[in-house]
Amino acid sequence: MGIEIKKARCVIIGSAPVDEAERCFIGTQVSPEDFLVCADGGYETARRLGLQPNLLIGDLDSCTEDFPPDIEAVRLPVQKDDTDMMYSLKECLGRGYRDFLLLGATGGRLDHTVANLCGLYYLAMHNARGVLADRQNETVLVINGRVGLQGEPGALVSVFPYGASYCTLSYEGLEYPLDYYRLYPYDPMGTSNRLISTAAKITVHEGPALIIMAKENEKVCTDSPLPRRME
Repeated sequence: MGIEIKKARCVIIGSAPVDEAERCFIGTQVSPEDFLVCADGGYETARRLGLQPNLLIGDLDSCTEDFPPDIEAVRLPVQKDDTDMMYSLKECLGRGYRDFLLLGATGGRLDHTVANLCGLYYLAMHNARGVLADRQNETVLVINGRVGLQGEPGALVSVFPYGASYCTLSYEGLEYPLDYYRLYPYDPMGTSNRLISTAAKITVHEGPALIIMAKENEKVCTDSPLPRRME
């Protein structure tokens, strides 16, 4: 029996438009230990932050310059079934990564944001952990499992069924508790719950649940890692 080698976290920067505040947030989220991937125009965000990607993936339709020759790159055709982000997820799953952080993946075109939520679902279906984060929200998708939440009391938490007719939930540590309660896609009852302490748990008994934690009352970065800079 061999020794299991734990893979580093995979961070993927997408090509959603980002302002200066969002770009700064992205810069605080990447650590030197991460395997950093830029999906197409995400390379411009990384370049402006001085971040050195490990892998570049895309068709260059949202990137104003060619990929540099000294970084591993996977060039995709413009006409394809997968988005650049989804292809990046599949590529990195194939390389053994199971812990993902998606940045630069919200805002701009709504269809691309929804497509990135589909990416969270895809990761969950393949027993991988995915977090989609921007400076205002942190989003995960859980299928038949449990997730722990940490933040300041009063932090907003919303839950929605995603890709199914319902999800069944129990809450611990939220202002409005639920016990084996079914949420349906046509009823936004799961919107704007709140932490009553610094920690809470949500158990998804049935179905897929999209869990969104807003950061308006939460510390965005407690111990911000130093970004990896180009030499």
